[in-house]
Amino acid sequence: MFMLSKIRKCIFLLGILLVVGQGFASNCAADYAPPENPVWDGTSTEEPCTIGEYYIIDNAAKLAWFAAQTNTVDNNQYLSKNAKLMADLDMGGKLWTPIAVGTGNDNKRIYSGIFDGNGHSISNLYISAEELMALHHDSTFYAQNLGFIGCFKGTLKNLNIIDIEVHGFGKGGLNDKNKIVEKPISIGTVVGWQSGNTSSIDGCTASGVVVTSGDGQAVGGIVGNIGGGSISNCVSTVSIKASGLAYVGGIAGYTKKYTGAVTVSSCVYAGTELSAEGSAVVGGTTYNSAAGAIIGHQYQGNVTLSNLYYDSDLFGADGGIGATTKGGSYT
Repeated sequence: MFMLSKIRKCIFLLGILLVVGQGFASNCAADYAPPENPVWDGTSTEEPCTIGEYYIIDNAAKLAWFAAQTNTVDNNQYLSKNAKLMADLDMGGKLWTPIAVGTGNDNKRIYSGIFDGNGHSISNLYISAEELMALHHDSTFYAQNLGFIGCFKGTLKNLNIIDIEVHGFGKGGLNDKNKIVEKPISIGTVVGWQSGNTSSIDGCTASGVVVTSGDGQAVGGIVGNIGGGSISNCVSTVSIKASGLAYVGGIAGYTKKYTGAVTVSSCVYAGTELSAEGSAVVGGTTYNSAAGAIIGHQYQGNVTLSNLYYDSDLFGADGGIGATTKGGSYT
């Protein structure tokens, strides 16, 4: 049974889950301690050391290095590498290129490793589709899936995204105007596009603002578009303003059974603004924007939902899902 109810006070406790065991190989110094952690300048990178199977991320330059490695070429080894935060990071409002940026659908550049936030925060991320396109010679490749991680089918846990600012732009459909509903541009704060039977996002929080325009947009407070996997124990207070044909959700903008079952559980949308305005005619059919406190648009297949909360005074007693089409359903 799917139940949504009003929140008056929500206290979410996020645990620190993973401690890397002794006995693994390490290239970090025996007396390792997190260094001074300056605000990122937008260009600096630094290769992190490793403990066991994890890159140890303890400053913003090391995070930028890790992201850059995932975007060197398709199918590269860093897309499956693990990383663990050891400090709170301030990205300084400088332009961020998402980890594993790309279209997602070709399975060539999708992050499949473990990213453990370790209870730490990443603050002041700034992502702009137009600026990324300009930086990369107007390539829409860099604007299709936006978030801290662009394309994702791994494990992400215990991460707090604070005061993120995302500006999306463009039209969905992967250059096919008749598929802007089926294949939207995906914009999230934590992840843009999520797929895979076993992919999971757990114990994450997000705050900030997303502003986007254009037809065929899937915009979520945690994930833009999920086609497989799970989102659990997450809290979003993100404000979203979308113009054009858009599907906006406090947790996920768009859900579709693409690579496996989809589950959303024990999540809270505690924000106050989810704005989706506009419509578009696609193949002779008029589609209208939709917004839901949990999911903007359940497009296809079944989604399993449980223990999800939002303010029913703001969004209505049945305001958890904005729209369902193509046989989309939830349990």
